[in-house]
Amino acid sequence: MPEPYIHGCDVSPPGEPEDVSELVSASGSWACGSIVTTPAEPGAYIRAYGGPSLASAGTRKEQLGFLPGGASEPAGPGTNAAGAAIFRYTTRCGELYGHTGNTPGYTLLAASTPDGARSLVFAVDTQVDKAVKARLPARLRTVHENFACALPGDR
Repeated sequence: MPEPYIHGCDVSPPGEPEDVSELVSASGSWACGSIVTTPAEPGAYIRAYGGPSLASAGTRKEQLGFLPGGASEPAGPGTNAAGAAIFRYTTRCGELYGHTGNTPGYTLLAASTPDGARSLVFAVDTQVDKAVKARLPARLRTVHENFACALPGDR
């Protein structure tokens, strides 16, 4: 793959971490996105997509018709609700719009404030989901929320 990109690892103790970046086709990576990018790119994208400027008013209304309890894998920080290709994360310090995803070697959260002014991208170079690493998703959600609450600016 052309550089730069995030190198993903398979971490299966007791074995050594293995770079799986070129073992997984990006075409089958579902919503992860991190396999063919750097953290700066999903940050710029989610500020536009999560913010009010990318979609028409009608599309935005459909996009933000959130259903309580909907979540991607792994779930994002706080309380999750699913919209049209975007999730709302209600955290202890405010709302974010974004998406998570994972595939072997990769886990990514990209989220922005509803106005698109601030964003966060949190990439982990291993797959985090309940089936692969049962205790890690809850710990990751806590880190995500702490990270979101550290975003600069008024919340």
